Amino acid sequence: MGPPTTWMKAITSRSRFSGHRTLSHSGTKEVSLITPRRALRYGRQALRRIDEGYRSYRRDRSYHFLIYACARTGSTSLRQALDCYAGICTAPGEPFNAHRLKGKIPDLPSLQRDVDRLWHRYNGFKHVVRSDRSVFQEHSIDDHLLTSAASRVVLLNRRNALQRAVSLLMGQQTGVWQLRNNRGKVLDHRYEPLDKAAIRQELADEHAASVSVKRRLDESGLPYMTLWYEDVFGDGSVEQRLLALGEVIAFITGRPFRRSSLHRNALRILNPTKTRVNSAETYERVPRIHEIDEEFGSAETGYLFR
Repeated sequence: MGPPTTWMKAITSRSRFSGHRTLSHSGTKEVSLITPRRALRYGRQALRRIDEGYRSYRRDRSYHFLIYACARTGSTSLRQALDCYAGICTAPGEPFNAHRLKGKIPDLPSLQRDVDRLWHRYNGFKHVVRSDRSVFQEHSIDDHLLTSAASRVVLLNRRNALQRAVSLLMGQQTGVWQLRNNRGKVLDHRYEPLDKAAIRQELADEHAASVSVKRRLDESGLPYMTLWYEDVFGDGSVEQRLLALGEVIAFITGRPFRRSSLHRNALRILNPTKTRVNSAETYERVPRIHEIDEEFGSAETGYLFR
């Protein structure tokens, strides 16, 4: 049986090709034809909305979860992989991005009302926090989302902090944050040398933020788990990556992971060759990158080329 008429109407109304006139029977009006490429794009957008609406309707309403992540830790890919599991429906993008919300939310009660509205359609969302923001300060947006928005929290980070910091600075130069069709742009970009002071500060801030986030969660009593990027998107076997994803799903849902409930698209999303933006190949394109590795690489922070 198809999805309910109520949300189906909303989907189709959002999917109309607004702003484009079609041929009239009389032939008296000027027309603007939609190109095949644009029509294909609109068609894909409509299918995504239909899929999202159906997953929203079928979502499990017994849990709400938050992916709380540092930048450049694969949070988008993790969200997409979780959406491949029956009953999970995450909000697209980053609904409470601090940069976009600046000046738009007057107080925390207003923020909570927006969170409550989100739960009417989804049962999970991601929030990326920059390590230089004061997450340890109470009554901030980041702190409220961390401790009050969801019933379970997944802390996503990278064991290799140096690769994360370098990827962040490289992304600021290229403007590429997801691979998609941007591999050529990442490889062909003429990189500037990375700011060593910025890397040093990023590594220090991340450590302080990690400590404060876990302290706040311990104080709140919320159940949380730490997930490492390398476990779910690393170079291990497919089974290892699926096992890591299954542990996250079991934590989120409170029930054992069922492989049969995971769509096969998850395997593509977990494939690092399909989603990983940077690698040794791209690091080598940054001038004096080996100086960065020698100065900041360690057993604690990780290395770029080992």
